[in-house]
Amino acid sequence: MKVRNTFAALLGASLLGAMGSRGAAQPGGFAYPWYSFKREGQSVTGSDFEVEVSPPRNSIKTWTARRRRMTRNGEATDWIDGGACPTLTERMATLKALEPLTIRMPGDAGIGVVLDGELYTLKALVYFPREKSGGDMTLTGNVDTPLAKWVEDTMKALKSCWQDKAPE
Repeated sequence: MKVRNTFAALLGASLLGAMGSRGAAQPGGFAYPWYSFKREGQSVTGSDFEVEVSPPRNSIKTWTARRRRMTRNGEATDWIDGGACPTLTERMATLKALEPLTIRMPGDAGIGVVLDGELYTLKALVYFPREKSGGDMTLTGNVDTPLAKWVEDTMKALKSCWQDKAPE
């Protein structure tokens, strides 16, 4: 029995350690984000960034977003309090309207490859509606994709919502 308890304690500690800062409370009550999206690339459309978004749950009453980006002075972090910026809630709701993907198979026609430009990434919690079970999804795309359009439109819509201070 002692071996099983020791194993369970070690497993729990390693899982918590693997979660790192994603599982820990962050400034402003920011917890494990359910969504993140980022742009990184080689063109001149703007600087790279990553935005993590946490929905309302438990003691957090509104959507919260944290953006990390590189500036001339190093890494900068800013925040959105969804209570002060309802646009955050509105933009996150539009995720469900992203055009569905089709699995690529050998021989599929009309699929081009872009070797440079911007890379857009979306990570989200997802589920299979019929089974009511789910997991995580990572979607990547280049310029001129529905994902790129969603990220750019979202950043444009949220432009006036960013603030230096984390929400309370």
